Amino acid sequence: PATMQITPADALLLEEYASAFTVTGFDWNLSADRSSVEIVGAPVVLSAEEALGAMERFMDELSNMGDLSESKILKVLALELATKSAKSTVNIEALEALKQQLFSSTNPRIGPNGKKIITELQQDDLV
Repeated sequence: PATMQITPADALLLEEYASAFTVTGFDWNLSADRSSVEIVGAPVVLSAEEALGAMERFMDELSNMGDLSESKILKVLALELATKSAKSTVNIEALEALKQQLFSSTNPRIGPNGKKIITELQQDDLV
């Protein structure tokens, strides 16, 4: 997992808007002294290094935004991930292998750690 140093203000933002990050696939552990965050989960289109960079950019964006509505945060996160996804290439064999692993599971919506890996969004969630 990647680790990044954060400020107390960043820690507050992470805690306050945790659900927005979680919906997009990020998961982290905040250190006891709240000075760093360990990224333990990220959207599949991001490598560990890219996830760290994305989190840093998200934190910068959040600290500079006047409107911190969850809707606005989700739009910023979605734009970053969509941009990355458009640049990402995955070979068909790797994609098929991932799909087979996922659907051979007894419960493909829950990961081995007990956390949801698939979240269904309704149209209202996207606006």
